[in-house]
Amino acid sequence: MTRTALPNRRPCVTVATIFGKHPITVTVGLHPDTGAPAEVFGDFEKGGDLATVCRDAAVACSLALQHGAAPADLDKSMTRVPDWKLIDGEMVETVTYASPVGAIVGAIMDIATK
Repeated sequence: MTRTALPNRRPCVTVATIFGKHPITVTVGLHPDTGAPAEVFGDFEKGGDLATVCRDAAVACSLALQHGAAPADLDKSMTRVPDWKLIDGEMVETVTYASPVGAIVGAIMDIATK
């Protein structure tokens, strides 16, 4: 599959997400003609190894999107783990992404489905 070249200027959406207790900033560039996610930037404000993982994950997601991967296909391929959250005073079992890569893909999905 051939990579789709993007125009120099395009709209984007920036959101905050969390992996564990770590905030991650995700910016998703949208294709100007379709509004579909086309590139991703991820960052962890404290730097370090997690920032490197976020940036590299964003590059990999960008390449996948530009080669025709659908955000939903990326999302369904991410590993998830059980988690517990306090909701309305009650502990409820939920499922969360197992890695910061999954958290970034989750942010892409949130933007793609709006």
